[in-house]
Amino acid sequence: MKKNLPVNNQIDREQWSESSKRSYVYHYQRQHYEDIPYVCRRCRKACVFTGADQKIAFEIKKQYISQRRTLCGDCHAAFVALRDLHRAMELKWAAQKVALSRDLAFMEAWRNVLVLFPEFGSRIGGNMTKRLAVLIGEVTASTP
Repeated sequence: MKKNLPVNNQIDREQWSESSKRSYVYHYQRQHYEDIPYVCRRCRKACVFTGADQKIAFEIKKQYISQRRTLCGDCHAAFVALRDLHRAMELKWAAQKVALSRDLAFMEAWRNVLVLFPEFGSRIGGNMTKRLAVLIGEVTASTP
């Protein structure tokens, strides 16, 4: 027999994103969000995507209904900080590409940020990592 779930975990499909409303999950008869256990892909810690967290993710943040958690809270926070740092470096590069393509410290720092993404399961920056390696090699070779 199922436990009585709190009212706050009740599903309100009308609050879902438009893409979620077009999914096959929209037609399921499930009435409540249920906790979903998972293991963090980075630190391997056992975690739970709670019904309350699902309600926030799907009904308030409008995330796609089939989205599942793969990182624990700490690893997710680290990923977001890393992504924000990468975006700031990307914007700086776009604004000052010519000067920064000779700035060894900047390019090495950016490459060091990019090489961390795979441990979070992300493919961000693969091509730029290779390009930075080439540029770093060129700058290093031209330095007496």
